[in-house]
Amino acid sequence: MTIIRLVTLFSCAMTCSACTSLSSRTDQRTAAASDAVKGIPYKLPVLQYDIKVTRTLAQCMEKAGEGKADIEVDALKFLVKAEATPTVIGGERYSLDYEKLAGFTKISSVSLAFYANGTLKTLNAAAEDRSAAIVADTAKSAFAVAKIAMGIPGAAQAQGNSGVAQMLVCAPRAQQLLDKLKEETASLKLANAALDKVTEQVNALTSQLAIGTLNAEGKGTLQHRLDDQKTKAKAVADQQSAVEKATAALSLVTVERAPVNAQRLNGELDLEGPDLAKFTKLVTRKVLTAGPNAVNQCDDERIEDCVSKMVQAQWVIESLAPAIGAKLAVNDPAAIHAAKPQPGVFIRPPEPGRLLVCKASKESDDCTAASADLLFKSPDSMIPQLGQLRFLPFINGPFQNNSLSLALNENGGIDSFEYKNLKARGEVLAGAIADATSQGVAFADASRKKKLDAIAAEAAAAKTDRETQIALLQFQIDSLTKQAEITKLGNTDIALLQSQIDNITKEKELDKLTQPPAVTELDSVKADTELAVARKTLYEALRAQQQAKEALGTQ
Repeated sequence: MTIIRLVTLFSCAMTCSACTSLSSRTDQRTAAASDAVKGIPYKLPVLQYDIKVTRTLAQCMEKAGEGKADIEVDALKFLVKAEATPTVIGGERYSLDYEKLAGFTKISSVSLAFYANGTLKTLNAAAEDRSAAIVADTAKSAFAVAKIAMGIPGAAQAQGNSGVAQMLVCAPRAQQLLDKLKEETASLKLANAALDKVTEQVNALTSQLAIGTLNAEGKGTLQHRLDDQKTKAKAVADQQSAVEKATAALSLVTVERAPVNAQRLNGELDLEGPDLAKFTKLVTRKVLTAGPNAVNQCDDERIEDCVSKMVQAQWVIESLAPAIGAKLAVNDPAAIHAAKPQPGVFIRPPEPGRLLVCKASKESDDCTAASADLLFKSPDSMIPQLGQLRFLPFINGPFQNNSLSLALNENGGIDSFEYKNLKARGEVLAGAIADATSQGVAFADASRKKKLDAIAAEAAAAKTDRETQIALLQFQIDSLTKQAEITKLGNTDIALLQSQIDNITKEKELDKLTQPPAVTELDSVKADTELAVARKTLYEALRAQQQAKEALGTQ
């Protein structure tokens, strides 16, 4: 059974070397642009927010209090508003070495599909290890695979501190711009009222025309009102532009994308560079008694630093998951390190969360939904980067036939998952051994039969020889008998010949016995309000004008 031993040793060797797998790790970049990294990249999604922040100098002076209506004091205040627009993008990147699934004894396949932003959509992998078939073939040869209303800094009253200090106040230029905004806002309010009045007249005349109670003179009046309405609508539109221009001189709009790093869940919204320089020109320092102005105290060497702090905000992505599981230690063996090649694929299912924006506060660095400085809270959503990075192994061992099918949503959530082990490995291995064994037994039987056939052939040849000898001896006996009759000799020679014949006959009977064996209201707020009113007034005027023209056209 030397051949069976050789097949068994060959099977063991393949069992030790037949494990293959998908191989994933965090993506790498080469030092030289001309060099390449092996493997196909895939991205996991990240929810980013484009945060549009509008900062406005909203007030320079305020009334000193009850009974002092004609007295105003310095009271610098800023208003900060913002909007946040979420966008899912491709974030953290991994590299998949699909060739690691192939092998000498494997039949394998890997297919991936991606969303437009480059994030992984589906992955299908299958492998069948053909060691069993190869063992059988080897045996045969041996034997023959995610409106910020920031409020107004200065709204909070100082606690204690009744001394004097350097305070930030409006520069003369800022007061002039703010006075201009007040003037333009008041003019817009008057223009809105005038347009509203003429629109009401147009609506009343149109209603009379519709029921047939408007005479020719009334129709003429309606036409005059329509012309007047058109003029007043233009005045409102022009005044809107004037208010927007005055507001722009006191405001700054910035757009910041956050987070930039998928692993960062909080950050600051700072005003800096040329924008900060523009705002700094609107303020100056003045020695004042602390109190209502305590929040505007500026002890920093540079005014820019004080201004930056007054309009600074911070954002945080807050998790809403009810439980996050037991936390593993840094070196816990259960923690899989993505920086090293791993036999499978990495995913990060999202968890519920929201964006919070708070006013930067000296009292607390925390920004939560319960914070007194909360300015904005986004709708709840599923945020990919809040999820735990997970690893799905896919290994194809010896005598194994398995497959993995994965489909992800655009936010990285698992849409479907299927893992199949199509045949029991023990069954395949046992079948291979049985096949090899049966082939070995068949080979042994064939070898034994060959030997027995040779023995039988030799026996047949011997039989033929003996029969020939017997025939020859019988011939001699016959001849001697005849001679005896003639010469009348004794029976001694005949007896000797008969003894030889009897011995040969017994050997023939022994030959027959051989058989083969059986296998989140100030001036700037008022301006915003009037702008909104203007838009509504213009819309109502245009609608009334259209209705009047249609009514006149049918008369």
